[in-house]
Amino acid sequence: MAGIRGAGPWRASVVDHRRTEGTPPYERARPAGEPLARRGDLAVHGSPGSVTLVGAAGRTRWTHSCAGRPNAAHLSGDRVLVTTDSLEYTPWGLLGPALLLDLSDGRLVAELRGERAAARGGGRFVLGLEGYGEFVTREYDREGAETDHWPSYGHYVVGTGLRVVEADRRLPTRGRVVRLLPGGTVAPARP
Repeated sequence: MAGIRGAGPWRASVVDHRRTEGTPPYERARPAGEPLARRGDLAVHGSPGSVTLVGAAGRTRWTHSCAGRPNAAHLSGDRVLVTTDSLEYTPWGLLGPALLLDLSDGRLVAELRGERAAARGGGRFVLGLEGYGEFVTREYDREGAETDHWPSYGHYVVGTGLRVVEADRRLPTRGRVVRLLPGGTVAPARP
């Protein structure tokens, strides 16, 4: 990677490869009863058509109806962002809405569009979308208002900043590991 002293281009080698039949590993079913997300004694569960917050001793705090199948949930402050798959084919394929919900009562705060997400803290989230001419990550505040966006998409790493392991579905890939900076700036990631 450019910018790393003494390091040339990165190289990877396939050490082992197996071919099997069945469900692809990226489509593994979540074991029954396993929550989408947890914080303390709170657990966010999803099933086709609903999102449920369960508290201590398995008591249901709220249920929110949705038009899709929840596949991931991210908790930040007093908000939960739930990404969904559509139950039927749409102009966006099987991508369903991303639901920004109030953690206290399950009220819908905003309905967004995106496939992958990460919590940023303080009720903020990043939500990425790729395909159909889109390759973008958007940041939203706790009310669902867009506060920033970047021409990058992939697997998010949140810590001291926001990094993305880009996923562009190209062969060969043009994906990189980048940092997302304020103002829509995408910079090479530092080691």
